[in-house]
Amino acid sequence: MGQIEDTANTVDNWGKIARAALAVGGFVSALGFISYSLIYAPMVEEMVSAKTDKIEMTLYHHQEEIDKIDSTLSDMKIHDMYQKDAMEKHKSGTEITIDVIEAEIDVLYERMARLESMLDYYWDNRGPQNPR
Repeated sequence: MGQIEDTANTVDNWGKIARAALAVGGFVSALGFISYSLIYAPMVEEMVSAKTDKIEMTLYHHQEEIDKIDSTLSDMKIHDMYQKDAMEKHKSGTEITIDVIEAEIDVLYERMARLESMLDYYWDNRGPQNPR
């Protein structure tokens, strides 16, 4: 019987050691979670908030250029609608003179040139070195 009792005691001792190890592991995990919750998470939240504020300030700073570009694109869309309308009139047999088409094309080129200059100004002042 002595050997069986020794084996039982050994198993019991290893069980106690395993329970103690699990308790220590649980305690360390709890400490890790608490430190993450109290230290790291607020720090990450602060960094994200700072980046968001920086993006908002950048957008605010460049809002005028963005509005100009948006307006130019809107003008170009309106011009495209007029051009499609002119093509439909031409297909339907309504007379369109070449002078009118050339004038419309000139307007389109002027708007494209304005858009290019605005984009050049935007990239010169902001540049790819300062992405959002």
